[in-house]
Amino acid sequence: LADRAPTDNTACGTFEFVLGVNNHLQATSLSLAPNPAVHSCVVSGLAALGAPVQVRIMDLSGRMVAAHNSTASASNLELDISSLAPATYLVQAVGRNSRAMTKLVVARP
Repeated sequence: LADRAPTDNTACGTFEFVLGVNNHLQATSLSLAPNPAVHSCVVSGLAALGAPVQVRIMDLSGRMVAAHNSTASASNLELDISSLAPATYLVQAVGRNSRAMTKLVVARP
């Protein structure tokens, strides 16, 4: 670029950045029923994550508002959400083999 005029800005470059490296995990899915929920809901699909599983309920800013542990290899876990305010939450399940996340809507009649 030293041999170009000061006003010549036609040079370009290519840069590659690695933003992260994740181990390839098998995609698993959680399901919630009922959703929207009023007082409780059942999380299904936990067995595929590998026991033990920790289920976290987070608000949309990422703050954890509740946590539940499932040490058995059961596929379902009932969550008591009666103390949560009506809003949209994220339910994250982290197991030995994988993790999954889904959306929960808490509604009040």
